[in-house]
Amino acid sequence: MSVSYKWRFVDAYEFTYFGVLKLAQAQDVAHMDYIAISYRWSSDMVAWRDELASTGRGAECGYEERMRRGSIAITDDIESGRGGDNQALARAHLFFTTVAFLVITAGKRYFWMDIVCINQDEPAEKEFFVPRMGSLYRGAAITHVYPTGTKILSTVASEELYFPEWDTRAWTLQEHILSSNVFFCYAFEGVSMTDIVRIAQGESAQIPIGPIVQFPGAPKLVERFRACEWDGASCVKWYKRNDITCLIEKESFHGGFSLSALLELEVTQKGDWSGFHRGVARSSYFKTIFQLRQEGTRISPVRTSLISLGGRRATVPEDMAYCLLGVLGMEDFAVKYDIGFEEARLAMFEAMPEDMLALILGTDWRCNQSSRFNGLCSSQTIRIHPDHRH
Repeated sequence: MSVSYKWRFVDAYEFTYFGVLKLAQAQDVAHMDYIAISYRWSSDMVAWRDELASTGRGAECGYEERMRRGSIAITDDIESGRGGDNQALARAHLFFTTVAFLVITAGKRYFWMDIVCINQDEPAEKEFFVPRMGSLYRGAAITHVYPTGTKILSTVASEELYFPEWDTRAWTLQEHILSSNVFFCYAFEGVSMTDIVRIAQGESAQIPIGPIVQFPGAPKLVERFRACEWDGASCVKWYKRNDITCLIEKESFHGGFSLSALLELEVTQKGDWSGFHRGVARSSYFKTIFQLRQEGTRISPVRTSLISLGGRRATVPEDMAYCLLGVLGMEDFAVKYDIGFEEARLAMFEAMPEDMLALILGTDWRCNQSSRFNGLCSSQTIRIHPDHRH
């Protein structure tokens, strides 16, 4: 008998107000109104998650209770200063607080983030959810994308902003393509709202910035905030011990804020054109995604995914195939690891519905076989980061 698992969702209010990681459960994503988070993992987040699980561990304690207990302990340590010099935990905790806060500002209560919503210590659970990621991102009311990953940048003039590593990851391609309502989220420490507005809207922009107001209910992790809005975007600065400035920007066809920052800060102000062609490549990719959303055909997401995947990477080789399961409509496929890319690909072909197989027959997947380097990529591949290596 196959085992099924319930979906878990983080309660953003509980975390923002009390520093408690409370996980709600649902049998079907259709039963929840939630925001999906798309980002790239970091060692900080892995260490933070492991600390949550180990700190909250009890003799008869289930996963949800372990995470709740662990979050209370870590929040208290960080807020009281007892956390010592563990900067990795502090950085990850700050990022997670930012994620939860932006979920609330979007008018939602729940969000899904893989590192805590899937029990990473249970291989069977991970294998259950891997082929079902398509349902998760399709079903989200909004997807918040964090292109710079879990890092809160100290400057807008940054390669990490211009050419985000999020663009290079295999799983984020499907997450992007299958999401219907995408907002890109950027977080900065020590960057003014005025600077962000000027880059996003131009020097002559007249965008009024609201006053600092107390966050309703005096939450534990966020005290005050101020905000400004313009068409399709908002800039929010929130205050506690840190002052974090966030930009939330609706997906656009040209590449949005990161491209605007590259053109303004590097090309216009410095006269440095070295990153221009890479910026154009990113812009072309976003135009492709924008066109895909307008077409609305079944084959468009499949074709775009296969063309674009060649420039991306996964931590393990099998995921270079499995990251397409949602796009291919194979959410009941039984994934296996430690078998290599080629075996995973062949198993997918054998299990693929005939109509989908007919759509992709003749497609060359060899460009997707390397999980760590750009392999033999077809001439059609959009190379967003041709020079990147781990």
